[in-house]
Amino acid sequence: MAKIRENFVGTLDIGSNKCCVLFGLSRSNDELEIIGFGEAKSDGSVLKGDILDMELLMNQLTLALNDAEQMANISINESSITTVNISGTTMSFIPSVGSVTIKNADQRITEDDYNEALENAERFNMPENKSHLGTFESYSVINNSKKTAAPIGQSANKLDVHTLLQFVGVNELKNTKHLMADLGIEENNVDYIFSGICGLYGCLSESERKNGSIFIDLGAGTTEFVVVNNYIITAAGVLPLGMDHVINDLSLGLKLPMSICRNLVESGQLEQLLKSNETFWEYEINRTKYRIPSHTIELIVNARLQEIFELMKIQIYRNNAHCDIEAGGILIGGGALLSRNHEIFRNTFDCNCRTGRAIGMTGNIGNLSTPQYGTTYGLLKMAHAYSMRSKLPNKNHNPVTIAVDKFIQMFSKVKDSVKL
Repeated sequence: MAKIRENFVGTLDIGSNKCCVLFGLSRSNDELEIIGFGEAKSDGSVLKGDILDMELLMNQLTLALNDAEQMANISINESSITTVNISGTTMSFIPSVGSVTIKNADQRITEDDYNEALENAERFNMPENKSHLGTFESYSVINNSKKTAAPIGQSANKLDVHTLLQFVGVNELKNTKHLMADLGIEENNVDYIFSGICGLYGCLSESERKNGSIFIDLGAGTTEFVVVNNYIITAAGVLPLGMDHVINDLSLGLKLPMSICRNLVESGQLEQLLKSNETFWEYEINRTKYRIPSHTIELIVNARLQEIFELMKIQIYRNNAHCDIEAGGILIGGGALLSRNHEIFRNTFDCNCRTGRAIGMTGNIGNLSTPQYGTTYGLLKMAHAYSMRSKLPNKNHNPVTIAVDKFIQMFSKVKDSVKL
């Protein structure tokens, strides 16, 4: 029986509302055990996924990092791989096609042919002030007519590989890399990954990846979405809107301090109010009681949430990615706790929507299984997958590695493509 080997893996999840650090023990039998966790408020250092205050963010991350290291009894640089999320308003996703003529004597597509077509797809004119973050492999077309997800070995004269290229702002990626350096994290062990795909791997079931679904992370400052069907990512995006905008709308519309509106949303009172038959919402300021019609609050909330899902729908339809979404929607982030988001999703996309929660989580879990930490857990799960793929022997034949390859086949070359 082969000896089970272990590696430490780590994750830094940087968000508009909170920063999280998570450590896990990655075992070569595909087990992942959580051993350390730390969390701190972003305190305004991040806005819509973009860093505003480097020094403040470093201080907050240091607090979270110290707590996680103390719980796990390891240092961040003991991790074989540390994954860090990338998001924000500078993210963009552009379809690209790479072609190659099959020149082999038997005219059968080889792995070299496929890789050449993939490289041609990545020879895309870089958008101004952008860095290539990674590539989602979508599907292939043989002889301009036959669509397939497995072209290797088939006879053909021509192969087209369709991809979705990920780009992020040059300065935004540099800022994150500088932040890692300031924290003393060794650069050669860090992988930068789009936030939206992280939660997908932490919370989606096998059937949802295969049968088609829209995965949504409705956070504080941004909303990220990814459409997946038959293990292929067909669309992705970042909307510069989130639950903070709902809070701001309530503050402006009701003429109330932001703190009161934030507490209304984050305490769960808004959820209770929208689900109840109460005619008024009552609150007290300086010993004075006020009453606001529940209908007014509902109109304000619905208007902003409707905008978020309509904008998402426009982008998904633009990429013709709305077809065959049999598994419906999966919602994580703080917005997943508000049932009104599920209702508006169902009305917008005419399919079901569920709350996403961590799948297969073991170890020192605490509250990590809740939807607010879907991205954090997904980041760690991806670090685990990378660790297994790089450390296991005979990776072309090892059954555990084959499962890992299937797990990460949708984001090829992400690990190696982050270059400035």
